[in-house]
Amino acid sequence: MIKGFYTAKASLIQRQKYTNLIGNNIANVNTVGYKKDDVNFGQILANHVREEYHDLSTTDYFVGGGAKICNISKDFTQGSLIQTDNMLDIALNGTGFLTVVDELENVYYTRVGNFSLSHTQSGLLNIVTKEGYTLVNSNMRRIEIPSNVREINICEEGLLTYQDNRGSHSLRIVSFSEDKNLEQVDSGIYFSDEIERIDNQTKVKQGYLEMSNIDLASEMVELITNQRLFGMNSKVIQTVDEMSNLANNLRR
Repeated sequence: MIKGFYTAKASLIQRQKYTNLIGNNIANVNTVGYKKDDVNFGQILANHVREEYHDLSTTDYFVGGGAKICNISKDFTQGSLIQTDNMLDIALNGTGFLTVVDELENVYYTRVGNFSLSHTQSGLLNIVTKEGYTLVNSNMRRIEIPSNVREINICEEGLLTYQDNRGSHSLRIVSFSEDKNLEQVDSGIYFSDEIERIDNQTKVKQGYLEMSNIDLASEMVELITNQRLFGMNSKVIQTVDEMSNLANNLRR
């Protein structure tokens, strides 16, 4: 009975973690560029038990330790695109990522395209995310634009032009063979140890934003299912407790 208690307890804890994860997905249903968190469940190490009887026969069986969350990964399925008509809003139609850098020139990747302009000490303008990461061009240099620029144009191939095409930069768009290995370091900002490759297939849509890829109906179904499993494990703990009390009372 005690084993049943600990098995149910282990599953209960994991189900609570999954409920929190689903709640976080639902809370970000309207967040620009948010990617769904996915989980994979696995079995906790089972114990091998051998029962021996008076007639010298034996019975072997395994007692499971419950379920656990093996890993949490991002689902990079593309979200829906909405039109904003803001010249600094960039959506990617494809599997690629924009390349950005931080103040120490560390390289990161993002699909969150609500950029803004930031003044530099030299008087030029950088294109930055709301977290402060700077967009770079195909030569891995920070994109710098004169402060008097009033209009910026970006074509589908990622060529950024300004001042009647007198200045230009090519956006650095990359993709990965296994994007699930990307590590999130900030809101919509990812890091990878994997060598990226230049992505010429992903198209850029200026004046659009990619919304989250959360399917609210699916998340609600998952939440209801998970709550029922949580309730089942709670009932197991209650039943084990009642059986223990019954066994204790029989001794009197």
